[in-house]
Amino acid sequence: MESKKRILPRKVRWLAVVTGCVVGIALLSFKWAAVCGIVLTVAAVVQPWMPRTGRWVLSVVAPLLGVWIVPMGGLFLLGAVKGETLGVDFFSRGLALAWMLSPILLVWCVAALVVEARKERLGR
Repeated sequence: MESKKRILPRKVRWLAVVTGCVVGIALLSFKWAAVCGIVLTVAAVVQPWMPRTGRWVLSVVAPLLGVWIVPMGGLFLLGAVKGETLGVDFFSRGLALAWMLSPILLVWCVAALVVEARKERLGR
């Protein structure tokens, strides 16, 4: 019964999966760094079977990604607001869109993880 409490709600896990996918797409511009998005996705998928490990990986990887993704994505958002072109081909526009969505999703994901951690701590 103790491990049931440690499983994150389905909505939070889905948010982490979507965030990991979008961050992974954004990080395709750096090839090797796309693995970080995959780690976030895998941790969210595995979390029901390994609650403590999945929660720990999510709680470490998401904020660490935020240190780099939020400023870079903010620059893409600022450029879009200024009216700069996003690229001419589909791949360039997809990367630019992923870079713009990544900081929003990542901040939302980290906030959801903090809320869940707070709920768990208050529940004890």
